[in-house]
Amino acid sequence: MGDPRKSMTYRGTNIKSVLAFGNPLLDVTLLSQDKIKEILEKYNLKKDSQREITKDEMVQLSQDIEGEALCISAGGCCQNTLRMMQWILHKKGSAAIFGSVGIDPEADILKNTLANDGVITRYIEQTDLPTGKTIALVDGCYRCLVAHIGAAEVLPLPSLLSCENFPSVFASSDIILIETFFLTNRFETVKYIIELCLKNGKQLVCNLGGEYIFEVAPEEIKFLIKHSHIIIGNLNEFVALKNLLSHQSVEQMAENLIKNENVAVKIIVITNGPEPTKCFHDGQIEIIRPPVLSEEEILDTTGAGDAFIGGFLAGLSCTKSVPECIQIGFYSASHIIKQRGCSIPEYKSTILTELFS
Repeated sequence: MGDPRKSMTYRGTNIKSVLAFGNPLLDVTLLSQDKIKEILEKYNLKKDSQREITKDEMVQLSQDIEGEALCISAGGCCQNTLRMMQWILHKKGSAAIFGSVGIDPEADILKNTLANDGVITRYIEQTDLPTGKTIALVDGCYRCLVAHIGAAEVLPLPSLLSCENFPSVFASSDIILIETFFLTNRFETVKYIIELCLKNGKQLVCNLGGEYIFEVAPEEIKFLIKHSHIIIGNLNEFVALKNLLSHQSVEQMAENLIKNENVAVKIIVITNGPEPTKCFHDGQIEIIRPPVLSEEEILDTTGAGDAFIGGFLAGLSCTKSVPECIQIGFYSASHIIKQRGCSIPEYKSTILTELFS
């Protein structure tokens, strides 16, 4: 079958299509605060940290939380982003993801969840690896993420090229999103995707992902950054990038990247939680404040950054200005952190009322 997606025109607005390459994960959020404290101590985990663990460690951790109150949802940076983008667009957008999963019930949960949220899954099944899983330990504004990537970390280029619908899916996409987590063990695949973007004039967006990945795949990240048109991440991730690229400050690095004619970067967006977001584009620096939320309103910050990017891409797909895209990103993030896990709100978004009213 070919790809049913295409750029859509909805009520006079041309909505660009988005194709992502990322790690399809299943998110499991532990709800018991007492159990969270126990797990943090047992595994020597820190609040607001991320760690990848082995298959055996994930089996043990899963056993430790068995029988506890859990919230299960789709996860992974790109999946979270596309689901929230479609929430903003009332599923009128066009979103698809390539990634690998196992042949197991977890993969079925992901397929059904994403289909319900308006995202097309182009999963490549790995017969000998489990679907990736993240366990989230959330305490108010703080959260610790523990992941076993499993099948998600395997997508060799021949497997991608053997997908009969890959050429049509790629050709019908306007915006390509890659998360840095996708760089591990799949650099040949990423280089091919980027070369296709250059050849076909696709707009490439990079999600910086997480701080630790800069130590795991430094050269691969440099390559992705060089060819990305838009880079989005939080301040800690940009500090890690600054250190990797040997710049004196994040601001200096951002300005140099955009001025450098040898790189593709046109827009850099640096979020900082409740603090102002800095955006570098078109020779200017914009500082935009997010909406103020009380601690009582914040249930779970898991997926906040991904949701921001989802809102930003929703605006970008509708050809909104960069400041407008950021405001839509704020809206998306402010609503996801009122949910448990990266669960799509049951009510409709209202940020683009002029499009859907």
